Amino acid sequence: MYRKQIYLDKEMDHSLKELSILKKTPLAAIVREAIREYLSQIKLERKQKKNPLYELVGLCEEGKTDASIKHDDYLYKEEE
Repeated sequence: MYRKQIYLDKEMDHSLKELSILKKTPLAAIVREAIREYLSQIKLERKQKKNPLYELVGLCEEGKTDASIKHDDYLYKEEE
């Protein structure tokens, strides 16, 4: 394990100490458990988040089919 130093406000410190006493668990174990749960929640949210690149699938199914050949006409020719 690695040692880390964190700063807590008075209310957080008090709440953690109370929880530590109630659960009869070291304060460090409670902090580790909270961090573990938070990180697993973030990991789950990332997995569930839809990749924005999937929105591009099928985007070009309609429209001009010869744009690779007539691209200059489509880009620079004025519409009639």
